[in-house]
Amino acid sequence: MSGSEAGKQASHCCVVSFLSDYYSTSDSWSVKHAGQKILSATNSWLYSQGQSRYESTKGMVSTLSIIVLKSTTAHIFHIGDSRIYRLRQGNFEQITRDHRIWVKEKNYLNRAMGIEPHLEVDYLSLPLETGDLFLMTTDGIHDFIDEKTLKKLAQDDADLTQVAAQIMQQASDNHSDDNLTCQLVRIDELPEANEDEAAVRRYATRVLRGGGYQVLEAGSGKEALGLAGGHPGPIDLLFTDVVMPGMSGPQLAQKLTSARPGLRVLYTSGYAASVIEQHGVLDERFDLVEKPIAPHALLAKVRELLDRDRPRAADAHS
Repeated sequence: MSGSEAGKQASHCCVVSFLSDYYSTSDSWSVKHAGQKILSATNSWLYSQGQSRYESTKGMVSTLSIIVLKSTTAHIFHIGDSRIYRLRQGNFEQITRDHRIWVKEKNYLNRAMGIEPHLEVDYLSLPLETGDLFLMTTDGIHDFIDEKTLKKLAQDDADLTQVAAQIMQQASDNHSDDNLTCQLVRIDELPEANEDEAAVRRYATRVLRGGGYQVLEAGSGKEALGLAGGHPGPIDLLFTDVVMPGMSGPQLAQKLTSARPGLRVLYTSGYAASVIEQHGVLDERFDLVEKPIAPHALLAKVRELLDRDRPRAADAHS
């Protein structure tokens, strides 16, 4: 839609409003909540402008794909037919889906910013790894370059600005007649943890201690193993995140349940089901509370596990 003047205005509005408003949101809001609030407000404005100025839902319309990198997590917001690809250890995959419908031999956008008064935006959170490369493209790129060629170009070790220029040149050489936009982001380093993760851990500790439980608090899987190994008394339950830097929750649970066979395990996560499934924790034998964690839900689940005759399995492969 950015080929029209109205589409260009809509695209500019989407980018500028998100960048300016995101850092003005409350620190207590999650990335998902903040992003959805901003995009919903922007969508309402675009829709109203399209109706009043152009008397059409096709007026102020734009596709939009956003990556918010926070600590060791990528938060993806997406609507329309722009795309985000991820290159990880030689595996190149599209992590967004195109919101297009086909009518006879033509395709049309069925979801985009400004098309409808109610916004339905795709959201996905993914754990980051050092070396991850994200490629963001408009249809003027990916409709004219096949995925195999895109992967080959993205794997070039040249400067990312140069790689982006090569991708756009390839699309142009392939007679692209649409907007040529692409951006590459590479993850060179990741932090061990951040203040948000520590805050969630401290919050859960306060809730559990407030419920009358004794808590051993650890900032990593390695630290948890050390605390458990040096603790002389019994440990009834492990409460751990599924996705953690260095050692995942299931890996930690496997090590601890091997040393303490009676240990019950409760997981938590704010990631999408597809990510959790990669760690095997969507198995019905596992217990999980989703983030954001409600105090009553956490205490009720802990009580439920402790009251069971036998603990559930800690690892799908044990």
